[in-house]
Amino acid sequence: MKTITQIYDKMLDDNYTGLDKWVHHLVIFEDYLTKLKPKNSLTKFNLVNISESVDSSILFHNYLSQWNLEEFQIIHVHENPKDVSELKKLGIKTMQGSAEDESFLRKVASAAGSFDVLVDDTHYTNKQRTIVKFLYPRMADNGVLFVEDTYLGLRKEYVTSKPSFLEYVQTLYRELDDWHNNAMQDKQYQLPDQRRDIAEYRQLTQFAKNTKGIHLYNGLVVLERLSIEPPYQKVRHW
Repeated sequence: MKTITQIYDKMLDDNYTGLDKWVHHLVIFEDYLTKLKPKNSLTKFNLVNISESVDSSILFHNYLSQWNLEEFQIIHVHENPKDVSELKKLGIKTMQGSAEDESFLRKVASAAGSFDVLVDDTHYTNKQRTIVKFLYPRMADNGVLFVEDTYLGLRKEYVTSKPSFLEYVQTLYRELDDWHNNAMQDKQYQLPDQRRDIAEYRQLTQFAKNTKGIHLYNGLVVLERLSIEPPYQKVRHW
């Protein structure tokens, strides 16, 4: 089985001109996708790629096709007119619209169903925030969202509104820590079966309740989605 980097290099050799991934990002994609690979070949796998690069969806198709799954679906989402004929030949569904348009994203979510991977290659703050707010909550448990080229948030022309995406990510991280605010004092020593219903944690956002982690890389943010049980500590009584 070829790595995604090997497939990428072969596509460059075959004159695919729409590829511009960072090499270290390809390695990170590989790490997460390997963990997500279904053990059962009958398990359906869904990936949504929001990008103006048609070739990037071909890259993911060529990689996933090696998994020998009974069925996998890729949806390519783009805003500007593109020649998507090769995508259609490969069975990749295409949808055209703005990632800032919630009504359009609702259609994407409906077409994708329960999707496992979401790749955000949009670059602009408004689109990145809207995707996190609207599509991320609709992902499958254990789903992974990749937000590419986040360094562009340091360039004024890509920050279409405040907060910037990286500032927004800091807010999301603070939401994860709301499990440990003052209202939860001393509850960290209670085992899960001794706790009251999770509704007790009313101050928690849905993001905090359904996110395993936020991972920051050079130019890439990764969100891992997972329904979270209240955290607790194991200690020796004193």
